Amino acid sequence: MSAEKKMCEAAKERQAGPRFLRIADVVYLTGLPPSSVYERMAAGKFPKSIPLGPDARVRAWIEADVIEWQENLIKEAKKAAR
Repeated sequence: MSAEKKMCEAAKERQAGPRFLRIADVVYLTGLPPSSVYERMAAGKFPKSIPLGPDARVRAWIEADVIEWQENLIKEAKKAAR
């Protein structure tokens, strides 16, 4: 199990319910620069962020959506390598 996955599993044990990730967290977990995160999100190739307040200035990603994206990316890469 990767270090990121272990970290995410430990965080889930400490916190009930979904966890929100800000852009710095997403960058850390994915290794993508912020510009790539936003480009992929706009192209429908990365989970959309959600507003955390009524004015939508503060946005975050749902951790489970980002982890699912990572897992799907790994599956596709393994399938393509066969």
